[in-house]
Amino acid sequence: MLTCVILAHGAAASLGRAIESVLAQDPQPKLVVVHSGGPAPDVPAGVTLMHSESLLLPGAARYRGVTVADTPIVAFLAADCRALPGWAAGRIREHAAGADAVADVLEPPDAVASRAAWLLQHRRRCSKTLAAQRLPLGLSYRRELLLAAGPFDELLRQGEDSELNARLPALGASIAYPTDVRTAHAYPPTTRAVLADALARGARRVAAERAIGGAGRARILREALHLVVDGPRLERDPRVLALATASLGAYAAGALGRQPRPLGSGSSRMPSSSVR
Repeated sequence: MLTCVILAHGAAASLGRAIESVLAQDPQPKLVVVHSGGPAPDVPAGVTLMHSESLLLPGAARYRGVTVADTPIVAFLAADCRALPGWAAGRIREHAAGADAVADVLEPPDAVASRAAWLLQHRRRCSKTLAAQRLPLGLSYRRELLLAAGPFDELLRQGEDSELNARLPALGASIAYPTDVRTAHAYPPTTRAVLADALARGARRVAAERAIGGAGRARILREALHLVVDGPRLERDPRVLALATASLGAYAAGALGRQPRPLGSGSSRMPSSSVR
């Protein structure tokens, strides 16, 4: 009924946890791992592995997974994420009820630094997000919708899912936003890592926006407005709010052209999806 395509590259230390989280789903999806760069990883029996020695950008990795998915529904998961209980069942239920695509929820972690990173990156994808502000990301798709929308852009370093999702309204696609389709995302664990990650993300985001004809730096102003308005509604801890605000400044600095420094806690990795 559902195929999950896990996107991984390089050493992908968290890949095993991502695989385990999908195999623990009830019902259990078919699982395809698309890995590129570095040696091919070991995967459990029954898991399809597609490996490329050369590094694939996210759109190309997604495309390779779609080519071997033979189920009516196709979902994606980054190797640094985990599918929480109900992730597969909720998607199947919503698609069966008529949804063409189903979004996920990214709830905040507990640690202060990681929670600030979540507030900056994913506050518009949590269970408390206002309907008008929800982002159609982390989607599973009816296979026929993916074919109608056309392929993911294979040249984008990030934003390949946003670029494809922007085509969905013209196709009359319906998107469901259930609160029980939940994904756990890995965030930077320290203040320094959060700020450095935000700086790099700002630079990458503007580049991605330009590549798809988006708003570029103007989006930073909207991000700032959303954080000012939504932050206190979603988060009560002043430490989290303060660090999130500081990380927004770093994000803006990156968007305005400051070169990101090399990072040490995973934030220099290639972005792998809309679970960004």
